[in-house]
Amino acid sequence: MKRVFLFLVTNIAVLVILSIVLRLLGFESLLQNNGVDLNYDSLLVFSAVFGMGGAFISLLISKWMAKRATGAVVITEPSNDAEQWLLNKVSQHAQAAGIKMPEVAIFDSPSHLRRAPAVMPRSSPSAPGCCAACAKTRSTRFWRTRSATSPTAT
Repeated sequence: MKRVFLFLVTNIAVLVILSIVLRLLGFESLLQNNGVDLNYDSLLVFSAVFGMGGAFISLLISKWMAKRATGAVVITEPSNDAEQWLLNKVSQHAQAAGIKMPEVAIFDSPSHLRRAPAVMPRSSPSAPGCCAACAKTRSTRFWRTRSATSPTAT
């Protein structure tokens, strides 16, 4: 709820600033001098509807698009010890941060590690990479283990 409130406040602030800037620059008098009859209130309502509508649509599909674009596979049931370790480590970090357990996914990576993790919070629209603590501990062994069992490994 807090995020929606902040989203609405930010969009309203942008509309207010846009309105003030256009009035300070004399945009309204410029249009009237050229015979253009433009209602600023209607323009701001139109901008709000399409701007916020597009942002909400983007917000709703961004997590799905991130998974689909990277080919991420969400780990619901670990298939090996390395995946179990990763789920446990993410769970520990989530508990320490006081948040719900996020979705954990893996996807092919062109890097030398061959596979890369993705931690996708259930309530977040985006898919940030794994935390630095996970990267520092056992990451090489995890990705080599996962790569060896991966059908895409070469």
